[in-house]
Amino acid sequence: MNTKKALSMLLAGTMAAGMLSGCGEKTGTDGIEEITFLTVWQGDSVMAPENPHDNMVLNKIMEETGVKINVEYNGVTEIERLNTMFAAGDFPDLVSCAMWGMDDTSTGIIKKAAREEMIMPLNDLLDQYGENIKASYGVGLSEDFVKFDLEDEAFGGNQYFIPAGGLPLDQRTEYNEGALFIREDIAKALNVDVNAVKTSDDVYKLMQQIAAAGFQDANGGPVIPGGVLHSGGGLGQYYTSYVDRTQGFCGLYMDENGKVGDDFFNPLLDKQTLHLRKLFAEELLDIEGLSQTAARAQEKIATGKYALVPTSWTNLQTWCADTLYVTNPEMKYIPLCSQTGLNGQTKTYKLGGNGGSQVLFIPRESKKAEAVIKVLNYLFSEEGTKLIQYGIEGESYQVCEDGTLEFIGEYANMNTKERYKYGIGSYVRLCGVQYPKKWNKPEALPEEQQAVRDFLAPDIEYHQGIRVSYLELSHPKVYDIRAVKSNSRMTEVKQKAYVAKTDEEALGYLNELRQQVLDAGIEELWKSVEDYMAAHPEENYLF
Repeated sequence: MNTKKALSMLLAGTMAAGMLSGCGEKTGTDGIEEITFLTVWQGDSVMAPENPHDNMVLNKIMEETGVKINVEYNGVTEIERLNTMFAAGDFPDLVSCAMWGMDDTSTGIIKKAAREEMIMPLNDLLDQYGENIKASYGVGLSEDFVKFDLEDEAFGGNQYFIPAGGLPLDQRTEYNEGALFIREDIAKALNVDVNAVKTSDDVYKLMQQIAAAGFQDANGGPVIPGGVLHSGGGLGQYYTSYVDRTQGFCGLYMDENGKVGDDFFNPLLDKQTLHLRKLFAEELLDIEGLSQTAARAQEKIATGKYALVPTSWTNLQTWCADTLYVTNPEMKYIPLCSQTGLNGQTKTYKLGGNGGSQVLFIPRESKKAEAVIKVLNYLFSEEGTKLIQYGIEGESYQVCEDGTLEFIGEYANMNTKERYKYGIGSYVRLCGVQYPKKWNKPEALPEEQQAVRDFLAPDIEYHQGIRVSYLELSHPKVYDIRAVKSNSRMTEVKQKAYVAKTDEEALGYLNELRQQVLDAGIEELWKSVEDYMAAHPEENYLF
């Protein structure tokens, strides 16, 4: 037995015999310091080790850092738990929660707590003990999230939050399984070239052909050319030619004259709406789909009722593998090529980093901040991250010749949930930068699934900059205006427009709500965004 393993077992045995209760108290004379860690994420209790006081990963952490982590799980909603904690003043030593940025609710709660000095500033501690934490700061994150949330100017230069679980761009695996899928027997009958259906007009003409051919579903009923998911989901696949992919980063757009406007006022919305109205009017789209349940949509797909389905390969496997693909294998759904955007755009534009993050913070009342930072600094190293995700080298995993890691022995035959019993994966909220491409063996996918990913592989262009939606948030009327044009209200108005009797009536519905939003003062908001941009021309703004 090696020295470290023997020490680990000795530490675990000593704690089991003489553990003291209470946050941050020391146990016996072994020098182990205890901290309490609250994971606010609802459902994280499934990751709990079988023995939270004596497991492979915990013991190694104690061996390396002298700190024992007592995890507290959350059984209510994340928002409720955060509000209760700050209201009651009942704080652990360390907290993990979501900080998705912008006007996200949990982001607002914890930023308010920081401004009210309920969260500890970490600058000095990180300078002294947090070399690895500082090295991982901001990795894989968008620059606007860092600027406006993590480093909000209201914080006065203090660092309150530690982003966790960062994923660099070079470690991302980008693929696409979503598209318009067509029943294979229909594609063959109509001699459809799936590579040639590229525009919304191509899709429209194909739908007309399907309607004229009189195809049937697995039950002998008439086929509906265009499928819809629950509550109108997937309609966007039918109007991609009227989508400007270069301006898909937020809820605002800029016109050709450099004027800022809201997406609900974008002339492209009129074209999208009228195109869909045409499809509904010609009975090419399933009008029931605007209000149908998920179960009803899946029932139609599982019987081949829809000739076209806007979804993903994985969803279709879930819904059809034991139904349609068994009774009528000739009706298997295959993808059409990815539809082009406005003016033939083919690229997929993405933010060059996550616009939000898991974060860790230390409540101001914690008496164990130094111990917290020391243990996090270890876990944010490559060694610590491997420990959390794979356990002990030579015991639960080995390093392969190509540098990837693989589980060995009994651990190789376990699923993720079974490994949690031993602490492997249980402390993942405490990880720093992730290296999936570096450490994980490439996933072995079913041949058909891999073929779909290859066929739909996106051409991605990443952008860093400031999403202009951030610039709205400082305007005093922003939330009043958003209440007028809430997502539910806009969806209701759009769906009324889709089934209107005429184009004029359809646009009338949109313009009625637009006027209400104008009356609420949205033009002032647009002007404030334009003024900020004019005052800060050095920034790269994303719409």
